[in-house]
Amino acid sequence: MKQTLVHSTRWLFLVHRLGAHPLLPFSTQDAIAQLVEIASTTEGAPIHIAHVSDADSLEMIAEAGRQGKRITSETCTHYLTFAAEEIPDGSTLHKCAPPIREAENRERLWEGIKNGTLTFVSSDHSPAPPEDKLVEEGDFLRAWGGISSLQFSLPATWTQALARGLTLADVAGA
Repeated sequence: MKQTLVHSTRWLFLVHRLGAHPLLPFSTQDAIAQLVEIASTTEGAPIHIAHVSDADSLEMIAEAGRQGKRITSETCTHYLTFAAEEIPDGSTLHKCAPPIREAENRERLWEGIKNGTLTFVSSDHSPAPPEDKLVEEGDFLRAWGGISSLQFSLPATWTQALARGLTLADVAGA
């Protein structure tokens, strides 16, 4: 049986039908709810939800697992490291989709790692030259969305994990 991989905010037909912006937390939750429903009708086909950034979605994912649905999920280093309120206004270097959320949300994502709801951590490496990120202009609407992170993923994640008493196995999905 083949696995389906779905970005946590890429169900644009659902988002547009609901009239929601794809980067708002409730659209992520609606998309994940739709995936849980699909998992109920696919005779056990596995579904993987990529780049979970909204901690309010974790309980829905955990409940699906408790019900025996084959759903895995992951988050990215930048969601576990940065916090929206700590990012300077206009810092297009931090523009990504889904967006980086608040420190409280970040800590709840770490709880998702600890309790196994988030199966592992990925990089979502998406580099761009400074001119595409519009660093000097600080224009979020036109700037390339993506974070260059491959070179920092392991040290940044490991540093944050150690501060929370986690092991490498906890973040690697072992």
